[in-house]
Amino acid sequence: MHKRIAVIGNGAMTFECIKFLNKNTKCELLLVISNPKHINHGLDKRLFKYCTNSSIKYISAPILNTEYIASIIRSLDLDYIFNIDSFTIIEPSIFNLVKNGITNFHNSPLPRYRGANAPSWAIINDEKQFGVTWHFIEETIDTGPILWQKMFDIQKDETARSLIFRCIEEGINLFRDNISDLLEDNFKTTKQIGNSRTYSRRNTPNNGYINFHWTTRKIDCFVRGLDFRPFKNNFIDAKIKLEDYEFIVQTVRALDKFNESTTCVPGTILQNNIESPKTQGPNISLHP
Repeated sequence: MHKRIAVIGNGAMTFECIKFLNKNTKCELLLVISNPKHINHGLDKRLFKYCTNSSIKYISAPILNTEYIASIIRSLDLDYIFNIDSFTIIEPSIFNLVKNGITNFHNSPLPRYRGANAPSWAIINDEKQFGVTWHFIEETIDTGPILWQKMFDIQKDETARSLIFRCIEEGINLFRDNISDLLEDNFKTTKQIGNSRTYSRRNTPNNGYINFHWTTRKIDCFVRGLDFRPFKNNFIDAKIKLEDYEFIVQTVRALDKFNESTTCVPGTILQNNIESPKTQGPNISLHP
């Protein structure tokens, strides 16, 4: 029997999973919901066109947990909803309408790093391994039974951007390799066990400020964990404050050599490319 499916999401990963579902003969993809506040305009147009050509109902909804959305989901008699990169907490008024539940993608190895900005926190905390998880939604955030999970090593030069993209890649691979088993009811879930660490969107690492009493390694992890270039940083910038000026720090490096006869304290500027005190200096060379 075909499973009746809907997808909620806003990113490129969402689109890839939609294409897998639409090609799968074991399900019927009936509905896609995106949020105009979170989806890229170009992707929104592509997704709308794809859904229109595939006879999939497409809704752009700035607020998800409404009676309007609930009425549509109720009318479709859905077996599953996949929540992918949606940035929305789905309330019981929605997920209780779905027969078999809502599966959510989370870019961390749950139960570790529940909540927001998980890749950044993992790098800042100098984790050696990370992972991604598909799990079922419960009323409490990121606590539901684990469906699929994959662990992988964090590279020495990993940035927030590169780790996010690795999470997307691994998440898509997990979905592609296991979706047929889910649709055939051939799967087992695992209860989340072990130490958890949760970060809300209000949590920020030291307000973004580098502390020169930290080790060189910790400063390096801190800056890389907040490096999203070339994409917009919606978390917080790594920065230093010198007198009345703040400078965003995009890269750091440990000095190969240091003149021991030079007397300085941590945070001393040894070299810079700043022409004006008001100019951002992302490449300040520091001796931590």
